[in-house]
Amino acid sequence: MANGNGNGHRKRNRRLGLVGVAVVVLAVFGVMAARSNGKTLDPSRLATVEKGDLARSVVATGKIQPLTKVQIKSKASGIVERLLVHYGDRVKEGQVLAQLDKELLEASVRESRANLLAAHAAWERNKIEAEGPDLPFLKSALERARKLYADGLIAPSLLEDADKAWQMGINKQTAAKSQAAVSRAEVEKARASLERAQTDLRYATITSPMDGLVLSRDVEVGDAVSSILVLGSQATLVMTLGDVSEVYVLGKVDEADIGRVYLGQRARIVVESFKEKAFEGKVTKISPLGVEKDNVTTFEVRSSTAAASSRPT
Repeated sequence: MANGNGNGHRKRNRRLGLVGVAVVVLAVFGVMAARSNGKTLDPSRLATVEKGDLARSVVATGKIQPLTKVQIKSKASGIVERLLVHYGDRVKEGQVLAQLDKELLEASVRESRANLLAAHAAWERNKIEAEGPDLPFLKSALERARKLYADGLIAPSLLEDADKAWQMGINKQTAAKSQAAVSRAEVEKARASLERAQTDLRYATITSPMDGLVLSRDVEVGDAVSSILVLGSQATLVMTLGDVSEVYVLGKVDEADIGRVYLGQRARIVVESFKEKAFEGKVTKISPLGVEKDNVTTFEVRSSTAAASSRPT
């Protein structure tokens, strides 16, 4: 039995050995056959087997936005005379961006200054008349005429003339006081007009309100620019600036996936124009209210990354 069992084991081992040899041979034969056909394995298609964790990802597609974006519009109306920056230029707060034609604005300043001088002169004249400089003389003449009339030295008509002159002097003073108040108002009006003209002249020089990057330039030299103070949001857009020290992607996430997104979550940002690069970021805002469209509810998710320190991974 022992011999029989030994023979049986040897037979089974021999069969297993034959099977193992067959697999190896087939494998070797397959490689040899591939090489014999002139084909070799592409090394780039080979990878080392590694042990790691599987990650579930949520994809949100959106547009890259700067941290701050400002539309530059003029507070004065006019014609663009000079443009000192172009899109892609970095600018500093207070830097001159554009210059409007100042010819009409300077003429308006001169006209307003002349109107102020005229109004001030009229006010000074009315102010002097309001003080009644002739009244002491007229009053003295009236008192003298009354005394002479009482003494029978002058005719009644002379007394009447003196009294009439006195009353006219009183009326003139009253009218001058009223006119002086009006003239004072005219002076203030002319001064306000001058200040407005001077302000418009200053507004003809358009400066940057922030440090940033010129994202777009929407006018050219010779274009007409309307004032934002007159037309509001319909005023001419001169250029757009953005703070790109930090940028973010405002994307939309499906309702089924929003539960796996949380604040501070790491994000991998890929830009269409740099497909071979990825930037590290994190989720900084999640909209609490979904938007439904075509029976699909999505949530806005904001993923931020520091533009200056972002590095490809």
